[in-house]
Amino acid sequence: MKKCKILHINDGTAKVITNGDRHFVEEHPWAEDLIEGYLNQGYEVKQMIPNYTPNVQKNGEYSFFIGGFTVFMEKEV
Repeated sequence: MKKCKILHINDGTAKVITNGDRHFVEEHPWAEDLIEGYLNQGYEVKQMIPNYTPNVQKNGEYSFFIGGFTVFMEKEV
C-alpha cells in the first residue's frame, strides 16, 4: 500500500548562486530542509511542478509570477 503527500511550497528566502551573463541560479535552503525531512521519513519525490499565479492588471492585460511549486511524494507503507 502506498501513502501520498502533496505539498505546495513557496520559499521566499532563496540564496542567489549566480546572476549574470544571461544565467541565473538560486538555492532554496528552507525548502530543501523541508523536503529532506519527508525523504528521511521514507517518502520519494515523484514530481515537482512550478506554480504560476495570474495577476490581472486591467481587463485583457495579464501577467504571471512564480508562486512556488507543488511536490508530489509517495512512500510504501
